[in-house]
Amino acid sequence: MIHDKHYTDEELLEKEKEEIEKLPYAKRRYAICLECEELLKLRICNKCGCFMPFKVRIAGVECPIGKWIKE
Repeated sequence: MIHDKHYTDEELLEKEKEEIEKLPYAKRRYAICLECEELLKLRICNKCGCFMPFKVRIAGVECPIGKWIKE
């Protein structure tokens, strides 16, 4: 089903937070990312180019500079 709903920035941020909160490892990882000097303003990693609210939820990946590992 296709939805035509347009979300505000605040709604998108809240949805990201809800999804991260569902996975304990994602919550830990994202907390590390939020403190990292390589995290850009749009929540993109300057080292790997990934959108971190998504990447932290993937168990089989790791931080490109070793701040967190695969689960």
